Amino acid sequence: MEGKVKFQEVGLPNVVVTDGYQCVTTDSDGHYRLTPHQDAKFIYISTPAGYLPAEEMQVPLFYILLEKGRAHYDFPLRKNPQDDTRQLLLVTADPQFHKKENFLRYSGVVDDMLQLKETYPDRDILGIDCGDLVGDKPELYPLYVEQVSRAGIPFYRLPGNHDLQYGGRSTETSTKRYEKNFGPDHYSFNRGKIHYVVLNNVFYVGRDYFYIGYIDEKTFAWL
Repeated sequence: MEGKVKFQEVGLPNVVVTDGYQCVTTDSDGHYRLTPHQDAKFIYISTPAGYLPAEEMQVPLFYILLEKGRAHYDFPLRKNPQDDTRQLLLVTADPQFHKKENFLRYSGVVDDMLQLKETYPDRDILGIDCGDLVGDKPELYPLYVEQVSRAGIPFYRLPGNHDLQYGGRSTETSTKRYEKNFGPDHYSFNRGKIHYVVLNNVFYVGRDYFYIGYIDEKTFAWL
């Protein structure tokens, strides 16, 4: 496959592009070529400092789902309007929504985020939610995204044990529902002078609700 990482049709060099197994970098014109691994699900980038990927409801779309027969994948980026060397990172975890009533209480958390934005108008604010986004209720993902998006802050994510899909023999199929909504479960991005690496360490062992904290060799090899 091939494609281009670009800003207003101008190619961006030295951007890392990956299928989750191997990494390449874009050339001086922003082009890349990569032969995807047979088990790859996405093609995605490590967003360079100073730029932002597309977003949908404040979910960063740094990834594209691979499609059979498609060989060209472009990544148009936009300039970060803020100085990303002056950043503020919000770290959240375990909202574990399991019924709609939970969102009423969480609205107060989002109100706090809005107040934080007003307090630091000159900062580049982003968030990372460290898993258990829902409490084994993937049908609530859209409501969760809708609630968090009210803050107007881009949020990166990774899965927790309550985001797993059970019924498989091992961990390989356990992140299907998470990936459908939020993309790859291991990735990286750059913000200012910081290189963020996000890894899924929830390893499903083939029995419902059973898992261990473990990073597999595939992820280490990618890293």
